[in-house]
Amino acid sequence: MDKRTEEAYLGKARHNLKNPVNAILGYSEMLIEDCEEENLDDPITDLKKLYQAGKDILNAIDTNFDEKALNDSGKTIAKIGKETEFAIRMPLNTIIGYSELLLEDNKDIPFEHFHSDINKITESGKMLEKELSSIIEFDSEDVKGIRKQNLNQGNLSMVKDVLDSINPIDPNDKKPKELGNILVVDDNKNNTDLLDKRLSKKGHNVITANNGKEALLRLTTDSDGVDVILLDIVMPEMNGYELLKFIKNDKRFFEIPVIMISSMDDTDSIYRCIEIGADDYITKPFEKSILDARICKL
Repeated sequence: MDKRTEEAYLGKARHNLKNPVNAILGYSEMLIEDCEEENLDDPITDLKKLYQAGKDILNAIDTNFDEKALNDSGKTIAKIGKETEFAIRMPLNTIIGYSELLLEDNKDIPFEHFHSDINKITESGKMLEKELSSIIEFDSEDVKGIRKQNLNQGNLSMVKDVLDSINPIDPNDKKPKELGNILVVDDNKNNTDLLDKRLSKKGHNVITANNGKEALLRLTTDSDGVDVILLDIVMPEMNGYELLKFIKNDKRFFEIPVIMISSMDDTDSIYRCIEIGADDYITKPFEKSILDARICKL
């Protein structure tokens, strides 16, 4: 396997690990805000422990799955997975353990989504374990095996599709601009649910789609129109890069501002998306204040 492809698979593994971490951070942060609004002090201490454990896991993923990690001789994606599994064992136990405690100790909490959101945090912790197991079993020499691997959010072959869509950098550049109805496109339902809740809370009208084809359907059928699109890159059916290309080449949609939101943080992906018309590019997990500022400036 050539170096660029191997690095892209490393990026995809990082992307798949960050998706559940994004959910852990997002849901725990929202629950802290909700408890503060309701003056419920008791759950906040444990919720902050969940949030901090999520931050510790994110830090381990960023450190171990750095794009230069494969430059070390003898390093493989499977070995990086094992090192990460060891590094996150304690914070992951914190997430699972404190989630159970929060459910036991707060049976009568006054807002209904508390228990379902805690369950989503627990599910995300388990999903993270599953992702790591798949990465540890990863064989970078077995391309057919790679195609068969299912790192939870879709086959690694999706990475190949994105790589086929994105050419390596070759200097040359471009860009366009606007807001109100927001279309959120991401194959991870936790991510669309989280953004829906967060943006709706700010007063936006949110429409969601879980792949590129579904997003096109929303664009063509939504009677009120779409003012801003928040778009992930790695998705089944039609990846985000292909959808962005389509939008920017269609007279009906090319003026709609598009903000890419992705865990793919390599220079090629960012450069190419900006080059064909993305108005901005935010890497996951993101700071909510930064996302708000980026939406408002369009």
